[in-house]
Amino acid sequence: MTIQDVKSCLNCGRTEAQTPLVAWRYQSRELWICPQCMPTFIHETEKVLEKWQASGGHTQSGTANGE
Repeated sequence: MTIQDVKSCLNCGRTEAQTPLVAWRYQSRELWICPQCMPTFIHETEKVLEKWQASGGHTQSGTANGE
């Protein structure tokens, strides 16, 4: 597994080795959220999406097309 294959929570940065992650699709791209950050994602979506947009809107796996 390469560094680009490591998935992490968009909000807190914990990896799939540390916590379960849920994949979401947005604007034809994939983002990952852990269960602990799910309430933030649901109730404060704009804050989480700001982080996603600040990262260039890329997936945490390092690819631009979500594959």
